[in-house]
Amino acid sequence: MSDLDRFLSGDGSAGAPARLPEELLEIAREAGGGMIAVLLEVFQEDSMARLENLHCAIIAEDPDAIQSQAHSLKGSASQIGAVTLSGLCRQMERLSKTGTPLERKALYEEIDGTLRRVIARIPSFQAIVAGTGNGS
Repeated sequence: MSDLDRFLSGDGSAGAPARLPEELLEIAREAGGGMIAVLLEVFQEDSMARLENLHCAIIAEDPDAIQSQAHSLKGSASQIGAVTLSGLCRQMERLSKTGTPLERKALYEEIDGTLRRVIARIPSFQAIVAGTGNGS
């Protein structure tokens, strides 16, 4: 098992382990980790903005905006293999129309904490993928 594969054994939160989609792992192995490192940097910046937008939508009690932000964050999390975060965002999509403000706020706090744990792992991950590829 490579260092990259060992690193991807979890996303820093309880629940299902994180796993980069195989397509991204292949890119890291074949072309080097630079592209994946950039993807993770973009994820970090974009996801924090989406988290803030989700928070504003929850405060405004705007179900359409809640659903839209949760959906976008879910997709981004899925792309990098953060399955726990993706699942929480899927729950928020459902709660956007049917949940109470209290339920949405509680789930937001869980999404926030999980996202921050995922982001905290990005520098370590970038160091690992920087050393992959080109037969490594």
